Formats: sequence, structure tokens, C-alpha cells
Amino acid sequence: MLQYLSYPIDLAHFIFLFFPIIIYFFHFPNSIVQIMFLISALVPLSWYFYDHKCVFSVISSNLRQETEENELNFSERYLQKFYYLIQKLLGLKLDNDGFNKAIFIHWIVNMILLWYYLFVLKCECVFH
Repeated sequence: MLQYLSYPIDLAHFIFLFFPIIIYFFHFPNSIVQIMFLISALVPLSWYFYDHKCVFSVISSNLRQETEENELNFSERYLQKFYYLIQKLLGLKLDNDGFNKAIFIHWIVNMILLWYYLFVLKCECVFH
């Protein structure tokens, strides 16, 4: 029964992951975007402590009662084709190392999108 709770967590994870793109199409209060920027900045720290997994991935896997043998993190489960495309476009190796590099590149792009939104579009305090 608990495994069904993993789906709303995965949906939230997906929304958080693409929030930096969503903010350019839908209005959110600046305070929400600022909080998301802070959370996004801290996520790579969780990757260090959870073996290249986000806290959301760990919680979701635990709810599914996955073992080491059948465990897939969020990116492997839902975004494998997206990161494969990044790997192919950027000429990265099509292995686990290339997959992780594609994830890191996506995260850097997310941080740049959030930074630009907060400090250029909304704040108008940079480059003016």
C-alpha cells in the first residue's frame, strides 16, 4: 500500500526538476522562486550523501521497497530518454558516467535559468 505513495512523490520530483522552465510560462511569487533556487542549490549536496540520489529518489525507492538489485533512481526510471538525448547531443559516453554528466549538465542549466529569472528578469539589479 505504501508503494502508491511513491507516485505523488515522483510527480512532485518531476515538477521540482522542471520548475526552472515552468516559471517562464506561469507566474509564481518571487519568494517561491527564491526558495526553489535555494533548494536547487542544496540538492547536489544530497547526491553526495545518498550515492548520486536525491532525497526524493531515496524516499520513493523506500516506499516501493526496492532492493539494491531492482532499484532505479528517478532519472533512470522516468528521464532515461531525456538524458540519453543530452548524451548524444553533447557527445558524452553512453554509459553510467555519461548519464551522470548529463544529469549534472541539466542541473547547471536549471540553476542558470533560476538565477537569470531571479536576478535579471525580476530583480533588474544585475547588468543595469
